[in-house]
Amino acid sequence: MRRKLICLLLVLCLFACLFQAGATEAPNTSAASILVVDMKTGQGVYSVNPDARLYPASLTKVMTVLLAAEAVERGDVFLTDKVTPTSAITYNLRYDGSTQNIRPGETMTLQDLMYCALVSSANEACNIIAEYLCGDIPTFVELMNQRAAELGCTNTHFNNTHGLPDANHYSSARDMAIISQRALELPTFREICSTASYTVPATNMSGARQLSNTNGLINRAYYDGRYFYPYAHGVKTGHTDEAGYCLISIAEKEELSLLIVVMGCAMTVDDEGLQTVGSFADSIALYNWAFDTFSYQVVLNTDEVVASMPLVDGRKDTVDVYASSPVTALMPDDPDRLDLDVRYYQEEGTVTAPIRKGTAVGEVNVYMGGELLGSSQLITGSNVGRSNWKIMARSIKNFLAGPVMAAVIWVLLVLVVILVVIVILRFVRYEHVKPPKRKEKKPPDMSADETEDKPSEKEPAGRK
Repeated sequence: MRRKLICLLLVLCLFACLFQAGATEAPNTSAASILVVDMKTGQGVYSVNPDARLYPASLTKVMTVLLAAEAVERGDVFLTDKVTPTSAITYNLRYDGSTQNIRPGETMTLQDLMYCALVSSANEACNIIAEYLCGDIPTFVELMNQRAAELGCTNTHFNNTHGLPDANHYSSARDMAIISQRALELPTFREICSTASYTVPATNMSGARQLSNTNGLINRAYYDGRYFYPYAHGVKTGHTDEAGYCLISIAEKEELSLLIVVMGCAMTVDDEGLQTVGSFADSIALYNWAFDTFSYQVVLNTDEVVASMPLVDGRKDTVDVYASSPVTALMPDDPDRLDLDVRYYQEEGTVTAPIRKGTAVGEVNVYMGGELLGSSQLITGSNVGRSNWKIMARSIKNFLAGPVMAAVIWVLLVLVVILVVIVILRFVRYEHVKPPKRKEKKPPDMSADETEDKPSEKEPAGRK
């Protein structure tokens, strides 16, 4: 019995571990491209093909209404401006596109046109806004591309104001997130995109229009409220056969505020004929997973040594550097490996001692899975004085390696060569002009006469 109980506990522990391990895995989705962004920092925390160039469909209208909202913010135009469209209203449109049947000659306020474009996704409203702001639609499209580049979009090119399919009209989840974050900074845009329903007053050519937001996350009237998500706000839906189902949305729960972009989602139909719209279902699954999995964590403390920076002429060869402020990021509870990118203000190995504690010397960027989590300035952790011995040694080394020493060495080499040449020449000359050898003197021969003339040793001289 005891053995069975132990086995049961082990099995339960195993299941608990498996559940815990799987809890942090992202949900399966139909999206071709995904980006989850922390709205507090603007940093991506999860992505799937975020830079893929795809048809954005009506997500395009975020840029169109952004430009209108920025013009209002600057005071160039006003929300109460009366706008009357020309026949250019049908520029680049097709009969099966979403519409509010606004006609040439019908007068409506700029604010109502912005609601038509963003809430009910009316294509002709985008053209009317473009013509009113820039005088003609092609000029406005150029402005759309210029603004996208200014915001840092690198995989976006607009060719119309509304998002109907065009080979030269594309964007990415990352770029749409960038555009949306800027748009959400504007109160006018944020209010419009989060509106579930809106009434456009009667005009000179039409009765009042009842607009219903196409975003099922914020509008219970869509799909019987199956996709209503109580934490969600805005932003924009999009769908064409070529683009699939797309959605930009934001949701806030407790301390977390997330923006999610999904593009290229599918619609599926089960055996009972129930449709599942991938853009809504995928976004809800991603929100639930992110809210359960992510939390704000300190990824780099100020008491952690980030790197040892080389010093010149210091009493120590290096000085430890630290983050000047902690780096906090939205992360999963079991994060992947973090990567630190250290960049010094001066070229590494050129900072000269003395240096004081707390001196700003560079920056550190913290990455996880290629996504930037946060940054901090780098400061030195201690004082390092100057070494006179190292300065002297470096001066000698520089002198020896300098042009003066090089010239001295060349002069010495030349002198040595000249000396060698002189020695060789003298040797050669000596060999050619040798003095003659001296002959040895022989002793003189003693002849007989000379012998007779000599006095005899036996006979004294002078005796005869």
